[in-house]
Amino acid sequence: MRTRSYIIGSIVILFGLIGWGLYLTSRPSRAIPYRPPVATSTPIITDSASTTPESENSGIKTSTGSSTTATPSPAPNNSAACAEDLWEQTRATNTEYERGSILVGFTSDVNFATAMGILTKYDVRVLNTTNAETNYPSLRLITATVNDNQEFIKICALRGNAKVRYADLNKLVSLHD
Repeated sequence: MRTRSYIIGSIVILFGLIGWGLYLTSRPSRAIPYRPPVATSTPIITDSASTTPESENSGIKTSTGSSTTATPSPAPNNSAACAEDLWEQTRATNTEYERGSILVGFTSDVNFATAMGILTKYDVRVLNTTNAETNYPSLRLITATVNDNQEFIKICALRGNAKVRYADLNKLVSLHD
């Protein structure tokens, strides 16, 4: 009789542990995204033809009393600081994103061929060019692929180009019941 109660107790504990393990593995991950290396050999490329006087003086104007002063915006060539800030923001908000994938949007005057040329300059690839070319005219948005742990560096480099209107992580969205 005593042996049977030990066996039944062991089985209950075993099923409890299995259930707990399944529960832990089925929950969405709350892990902090991997911090990419900040130092990189990827050069910051600026398109000299796309530089306009407005982009050179893109400070934020603040008013103090009767005088107006210009607060300098972050330098576009400071990709290490930009990547660090972007990573910190991603970590602070627990943003989940697809590793090795970024979204890049272009201004309305950029056609698909020019957009592909810009992405090539920054060593950013598009895996499905046929699908990207078909969908490009409606949103002017391309899902691109980058090397492992280069998402933040590439986003910051692309944001420095005047023809790029949007560059960000390919964020994962989950729906809850």
